[in-house]
This record gives sequence, structure tokens and C-alpha cells, in this order.
Amino acid sequence: MKTIPVLLIMSGLAFGQTTVPVCTAISPDAAKRQFDVASVKPGGPIVLPYSGNPFALAGGLGSNDPGRVTAAHITLSTLILRAYSLDSDELKGPPWLSSAENGGYAISATMPPSTRPDEFCGMLRNLIAGRFHLTFHYEKQPRPGYELTVMPGGPKFHEFVPGPTPSGEASGSSSVADRLAEIRARGLDANGFPNLLPSQPTAWATQNSATGATKESFRNNIPAFARNLAGIIDQENRAPAGSPRTRVIDKTGLAGVYDIRFEYAGIPFLLGAPGNAPAPAVSDPVDAGPNIFSAVQKQLGLKLTKVGDVQVNVMIVDHIDQKPTEN
Repeated sequence: MKTIPVLLIMSGLAFGQTTVPVCTAISPDAAKRQFDVASVKPGGPIVLPYSGNPFALAGGLGSNDPGRVTAAHITLSTLILRAYSLDSDELKGPPWLSSAENGGYAISATMPPSTRPDEFCGMLRNLIAGRFHLTFHYEKQPRPGYELTVMPGGPKFHEFVPGPTPSGEASGSSSVADRLAEIRARGLDANGFPNLLPSQPTAWATQNSATGATKESFRNNIPAFARNLAGIIDQENRAPAGSPRTRVIDKTGLAGVYDIRFEYAGIPFLLGAPGNAPAPAVSDPVDAGPNIFSAVQKQLGLKLTKVGDVQVNVMIVDHIDQKPTEN
């Protein structure tokens, strides 16, 4: 099997929801917090190439610039999802919320470098309410559900033990390109799994082949791993964009941070089956490797069990301004 050296990476807090959300419940004090100074304006034309990700927040918590967050063309849906720890299918509003066709929004905001995660959530919420006048309510909606449990004999992975940071490896950069370069430089271990920085408690990297076989190195707590598994199930089922997403409920009772390595079928990069044949369902075996359910059971000592629909809170936007209040 010829391997295409493609690394898909989530490494550190700056790269998305690889940790349990902190904005689901914040203290009354955190809910009152405001950015020291904040500028919000239309993003304007997108000029490429662009260093980093122009559609995401850069800096802030966990970066080498903890007292400032910036974005060049972020969408309003991205801000709301971050501020309220929502999954992509837990927000319903006008289509333009998630569109960057008109350049999105340019944001620059400062805060004390010692700002806690829940305080940052309050700052984001107040920024959205003050500049865009967001009002909303919640509705319960069903989502496909699985439970994650431990098999008899216990888990087949180990708790993370922090190690030293190799010289020159800890850049602290929030740049996607820099993080990609760092993990590529560390290469693969003896079994073909991406190496992770020994001192980093939150990291994720995958190595994919042309047939879709995926070798994943994941380091985090089990609730975060359950969220990762839900995404893999949807990916293997080719869930359409905007469709209800799978939920995986952590029932393992495992409370630590763990180093997890496993291999599963994944999605081939070379798409287009002969005669437009339908893609195999996630429960069907494929040549590239075991499906996600057998991989979790045989390699990790865990089990995914289908359960009834999970009821989730969906934010329904009642009102929001497309043009922000002037700075």
C-alpha cells in the first residue's frame, strides 16, 4: 500500500474543539467580562495567499500572544459557536451567518493575559451582543446517538505522562503552517503513527494513505475523544454538510488525559467508484482497514453502542444585525 504523507492536525487549543467546551456554563462574574479594547468591522475583500487561517481567531488563550485576539475574515457563526461552545448543528440562523463571501469580519480585541477560559467566553458573548445585538432562544432537537463504554479487560491505552520539550520544538506559534511544520518534522513512530510533542497535553494528528486508511494519534480526555469519534462516524457515513451530527456519550468513567493510537478505514483521497457505485456504509468492512466500530473495540478496548436519539439544545437566532455597531 502506497502511503500519501498527508497529515491532518489539531494541535493545541488554537486548533478547534479538541477539548471539552468551557462555555457551556460560566459564572455570573465571567458573564459580565468585557474586552479591554475591541474593534469589529467588515472584513473586506479576501486577498490570498494569506499567512495562517484568516477565518479563525488567532492569539489569545494558549498562544504566544495571550493578551490579544485577532481575525481577518471570521464569520459570525464561528464567533457564536466559540462563545457558546456549540457544535455546527446547534445553531440555526440566517444563511449569511456562516458565509465569508463578503469578507466576514475583522476583529482585534485585547484582554489581560491572565484571562481565564470562562472569562474569555463572557467577553465574546458580550462582544456579539453589543456589536450585533444577538437575541436567541433554545429548542430541543434529536441527534443520532452512541454510548462509549469500556470492554471487559479494560482500556488498551495509557494515561498521558508529560515529558520534556525537545529543544527548538516549542514555538508557541498559533500559525497553522508553523504547527504543521513542527509535527511533520517529528515524523512517524515505529508503527507509522504521527509523533506528538512529549510535553503537550492536547494534540491530535492523523496520517492518511491513498486508500483512506487513517492512523491517528490523539491526546486528550475521553469526552474530547468521544467528540472526535462522532466526527469520524459522520465522516465515514458521508454525512452531508449541515445535516444533524452524531453524538457519542462518554460512559467510560475514565477521568484522565490519555495517549490514544488507533487505525481505521477512513475516507479514500482517490474518490469516484466505478460506475458511480455507492460508497460503503460505515458498518461495512473495507480493504483500507477496520471500520471505526471494530477499531475502537479491538485496538482500544472500548465499545460504541447505538442508542436512541440524543436530545440537544439548539440555539435559534431570533435577531442579529449583519452590520456591526461602529467601534
